[in-house]
Amino acid sequence: VTGVPLRQDVLPPGDRAQARAHFGLDPEVPVLLVFGASQGARGLNQALLEFLRNCSSPSDLNWQVLWITGTDKYSSVVSQVAEFPCAGKIRLFPFVQEMGMAYAAAEVVVCRASSSSLAEAAAWGLPMIAVPYLYAAEDHQRHNARYYAASGAAILLDERELTAVRLRQEVSKIFEDSALRQGMSQAALGLARPQAADELAQVVLELARSKRKLIN
Repeated sequence: VTGVPLRQDVLPPGDRAQARAHFGLDPEVPVLLVFGASQGARGLNQALLEFLRNCSSPSDLNWQVLWITGTDKYSSVVSQVAEFPCAGKIRLFPFVQEMGMAYAAAEVVVCRASSSSLAEAAAWGLPMIAVPYLYAAEDHQRHNARYYAASGAAILLDERELTAVRLRQEVSKIFEDSALRQGMSQAALGLARPQAADELAQVVLELARSKRKLIN
């Protein structure tokens, strides 16, 4: 078992203050990082919109939101968020190339349950709320999320149960319980395989050498 190979630029270490400055975030306020797949996630975006719309003032939100909406959903989300009382605590981006910086800025992640997203968050020791894509082939995202949830690194949130109320409950539970947050962080680090790319390369090289010996 090698784990999922990850790009070097999404791996720790990182500077939290620098990362928050990069995204225009307050350096002293905790950050929730939210993203779907590269094109965004409609169900996740809608639940988060409703959740944030119900915040009647900035004080209703005890953390900041770094929200990667997906390129085709960005304009719609921006136009709605602009009217929210808590808009000053939300930073919106259609797409982020520097995901290492995004992870460095965050304390908690809400994301799809792709193997790469979960592996990246685990490498940073970030507690996760994993929302599996309902139509993933052979339901593989649910299997991914169950694996992380079983270890205590993630909360599996079924998209069929994804509401603004449920999302706020799960996010608040992690942010407000430092022992839970620390435990999830340690569990995530326990699953992390930051050397996976190197290990996989070694496996490939060993197979190549073995094959060459057989041919010779």
